[in-house]
Amino acid sequence: MAALGGMSHAQGAEPLRWALDEFRTRCVALWSDEPHPECRVAEFGEVAVLDGWTLFFAVYDDPAMPILIMGTSGWRQRNALVLLKADRLDPQEATVLHIRKPERGDGPIMYHVPEVIETELGPVLFLRGTGSGDGSFQFEYDEHWLWRSGALVPLDVHGWLYPMRERMPDGFALKGIGDLRDALRTLTYVSRDVAVAGDLDCCPSGGTLRIRFEWDDLTLRVESFEHDPGGQVPAE
Repeated sequence: MAALGGMSHAQGAEPLRWALDEFRTRCVALWSDEPHPECRVAEFGEVAVLDGWTLFFAVYDDPAMPILIMGTSGWRQRNALVLLKADRLDPQEATVLHIRKPERGDGPIMYHVPEVIETELGPVLFLRGTGSGDGSFQFEYDEHWLWRSGALVPLDVHGWLYPMRERMPDGFALKGIGDLRDALRTLTYVSRDVAVAGDLDCCPSGGTLRIRFEWDDLTLRVESFEHDPGGQVPAE
């Protein structure tokens, strides 16, 4: 289930540029002026080659993360993600493209290897984060960015939820949003997270909802939907 809300990313200042090999072993300062001496690059790799740029990622275990909420101060694993780009004309140098880290009040968040999703708009960078305020890691803190001319453009892929809730048949409620990767590829989304009164959070029993999406500029909209209270996925 998606936790709707923005995450921080680097913007406004001159992008940090280092030798690519430095990014493999050295942390960028995220919560202070200097990187924590015990911060380590937990995972580093290549994401994709797009328009002559090679995209890389670095996931950090960074002890510099402040205490966000009570009870989470000891959690420091995979708690930051740095996205990099290197020009094919100068492949030994890389520039910080985007940074993800928890904001105060988010609680611990675990960041995963980025993916590229091919959509009708173009390549979309899927940046997955899982977590919740209590550390159970049951909620998704995902970002979706359109790659355009060497830059990332934010997409609104979650704003359709609240209007969709208003359109649900009487007595049924769409609780949240799950993984949208296939939906962005196909513009079709199937949800079984439909509840009726009395359902527990774990066990919605309101059937299946099939949604057909369309793009309105950079915003995902519901074009049409079909609800089956019996829970059977409608045939294509």
